[in-house]
Amino acid sequence: MTKRLLVMVLAVLGVVAFLPASATASPTAPADLRMAAAGIDVATLRPGYTVSGNEVSWDNGDVRMLFGREQTGFGPTDIYDCPLGAVCLFENSNFDDQNHDGVRDGKRIIILRGRSTWQDMRWYSFDNKMSSWVNRLSTSRWYENFLPNPTPSYCMPMDWAYDVPVYAPQVNDMMSMLWIYEPGAVYC
Repeated sequence: MTKRLLVMVLAVLGVVAFLPASATASPTAPADLRMAAAGIDVATLRPGYTVSGNEVSWDNGDVRMLFGREQTGFGPTDIYDCPLGAVCLFENSNFDDQNHDGVRDGKRIIILRGRSTWQDMRWYSFDNKMSSWVNRLSTSRWYENFLPNPTPSYCMPMDWAYDVPVYAPQVNDMMSMLWIYEPGAVYC
């Protein structure tokens, strides 16, 4: 009887050990697990990234992706938490505060000093996920398709903030690429 009970207890413990992890990883979980819980496909990320807390960064911090729930912290110098000199892309509407409760719900990408360069959203596990944006850097343009041609495209004037589902729901979650022009250039 004792042997049978021991076998049953070990079997139950074995099953519990293999249950799937919850959809939200704890802040102390390894970075790959936290990123996976936030919907980031680590295998597709552009090489050369570093992870610190809930931030993935490239190019010495010039490109950053923040993920996980956090207070928005909107302040007088930041438009929707987008610092001056940056283009910010948000996964959800209302600049990731989609529930209007002061808590950020999704991922956001902050691009600093990325002028005259293409940014392929597949590099950041962000292809077809952008729902709102703020441009505080330089005139930019976002594109729907990557292959075979990056078209159609949409202007992102400097010093604008745009909530795509509100103003253009037909192109919500369609961004594949971003081009940031040289400062002072006006191509829109």
